[in-house]
Amino acid sequence: TVSVVIRFKEPSTPNASGDKPDVGRVDLIVGEVSGRHEDPATDRSPGTRVVKRFLSWTSESDLQVMSFPLKVTRPVYLRVRGTNNAKELEPDSDEVGEDPWQDLWFYSNPVFIDVRS
Repeated sequence: TVSVVIRFKEPSTPNASGDKPDVGRVDLIVGEVSGRHEDPATDRSPGTRVVKRFLSWTSESDLQVMSFPLKVTRPVYLRVRGTNNAKELEPDSDEVGEDPWQDLWFYSNPVFIDVRS
């Protein structure tokens, strides 16, 4: 079991739209490391899933912090995704005329965990 600790800093200045959106949810995403896909155009990974949706967190100085115990039995990668729109579970394409600044998402780079016996 590993303790996954996520820390992020909310912007202190307005974005290009002049808004200061609040983060409404943070997702911890875990996927299996399975090697190369036969088809490099593949954009699906069936073993990838959201293991935890955070709707609240604690503050430490200017950082927002959350943690989650994760049992790891084989090689995996972790990613973090966050949004200001806590109602939408997955990011959808913006409809024509929709204000894109009302539905913002951020992503981390993957972190790989290797399991050795």
